[in-house]
Amino acid sequence: VREAKTKSTPKINRWPTFLAGRLVLNVDASFTEGDYAWSCDAVIHDHRGSFMSTSMTRLEHVADVFTAGAAALLEGLKLARDTGCNNLMVRSDNIMVVDVLRFNEGYSMVAAPVLDECRSYLVDFGRFIIEHCIRESNYVAHKLARWRRTNNPSRWIDAPPDFIVSLLADDISVL
Repeated sequence: VREAKTKSTPKINRWPTFLAGRLVLNVDASFTEGDYAWSCDAVIHDHRGSFMSTSMTRLEHVADVFTAGAAALLEGLKLARDTGCNNLMVRSDNIMVVDVLRFNEGYSMVAAPVLDECRSYLVDFGRFIIEHCIRESNYVAHKLARWRRTNNPSRWIDAPPDFIVSLLADDISVL
């Protein structure tokens, strides 16, 4: 008699375990129908998931998802540079951008200048890891990018905006 195998739904952890001292940069982009504009967000957390900073901006005249994802990454790298971060774990749910930067191949000519600038920033950081993550594990950056579509560009350092405090608490609770 064979035992029945039970299926269990895997738990999605938004914050994987990190080495001490590593900072986490999550980036995402969001499209606004009607005006053909994108918005992007970057969120930096410490290795425990605690908020450090965020930056949101609007992207005009972006050709495609790939270029928007690269622009979101560039926004995040600028935030990391401006706030003195190093030893980064860069996370994006745009697998095309992640793969291009990890394997240095196969990207569009439209995004080439943005990706070249991203590479330049990454080299300046010294130690970094780039990884793909599913949207559920990039939740705060995703929600901020969507929120930005109707709000002005903003940056918050050290203290998060009130409207994301509960999202950050949800992320930390899954550790």
